[in-house]
Amino acid sequence: MGQSPYRENQIFQHSRALIASASYAPKVNGVNMYEKEEIIEKFKRNPCLKEVLQLYCDGFSAPEIARILNKSPDTVEHQFEKIIEITSAPNMHRAMVICIFYGIIVIGYVGE
Repeated sequence: MGQSPYRENQIFQHSRALIASASYAPKVNGVNMYEKEEIIEKFKRNPCLKEVLQLYCDGFSAPEIARILNKSPDTVEHQFEKIIEITSAPNMHRAMVICIFYGIIVIGYVGE
């Protein structure tokens, strides 16, 4: 005899939670693919963050980025904080490395 629909739903929900957890997520070269896709999607939804990150990768400081983009330095610093939050990195340098590895930004980028 089969399980009740309620019990099947509980099992299904539990399975989804396990799959989504970092320890059970599919990995390619040690990279959690769910995490990678989530980070890429967040940068697609906010191209301003990607632009700031690309300029940072190109060697510009926060004040220089602010001047280039005609923003206040505080706005750029806030965007740095958001980038660090999205990537779960300890600092901007590590966030940059993660985003290069995920293909979000490129080294030596020349504007569109």
